[in-house]
Amino acid sequence: MPIYRFKIDVLLPPEVVLDRLQSVTGKRPGAFQLMRTMFGTSNSQANLFFGSVKDCCFHLERNIHGKNPFLPCIRGEISPANSGTHINVMMHLQPFVAILQVFGFFVVGRIAFSVLNIQGFWVFTCYAIFAIVFGVIIPLCAFFYEAKRDKTLLMSLWQKEPISNRQKLLWV
Repeated sequence: MPIYRFKIDVLLPPEVVLDRLQSVTGKRPGAFQLMRTMFGTSNSQANLFFGSVKDCCFHLERNIHGKNPFLPCIRGEISPANSGTHINVMMHLQPFVAILQVFGFFVVGRIAFSVLNIQGFWVFTCYAIFAIVFGVIIPLCAFFYEAKRDKTLLMSLWQKEPISNRQKLLWV
């Protein structure tokens, strides 16, 4: 399962870091709210993240329109430092998506070995390349692309001047 870790040191006190993060985090919408969002009658795009921000830790997921299975789950710890705040962040693939990837990789591998017995080495090689590209490389690239976007978004929250509107934070 892909994991992306990084550390952020900011010159703000921990209370300000938590306040800024809480100001852009909302509760995950329920099924009815999601239906309203699909038809454009909701204002669920007001928050940058869904999740929870507690005393010294947070569990988040970026608020996007639609679904993206490679969107990272963001976990972090906030601790005071000598000259500000130290933030440890870990992003990982959603567990259900990781399980589906392993299952799909297993199925394609079984098919490839059954083809090896029937049709030969070259067809097996094609299946193996297919499994590696679509089972490993593309999902990893998609996850790390989204993780870099989330990292940039988080880092922009704690710049010297807070960013006032959501449009400056997101790339649409």
